[in-house]
Amino acid sequence: AGVEGRNFQLQLTEPPSKSQPQVKVTKAKSRIRTKISDFGSFIGFKGSEDLGEGLKAVWQLE
Repeated sequence: AGVEGRNFQLQLTEPPSKSQPQVKVTKAKSRIRTKISDFGSFIGFKGSEDLGEGLKAVWQLE
């Protein structure tokens, strides 16, 4: 599974131990902030990105 934005691309890979997901940032052109949470059967992605001109994108995926 992956998440892709204007200036970044994240790739979620299944680790050897299924209890700990791994996230890899494959491309990042601007400052981004991403938080990964894993609560058993729930995994969530939350982040923000500066779009310039005083605009900021905030996103959450569960």
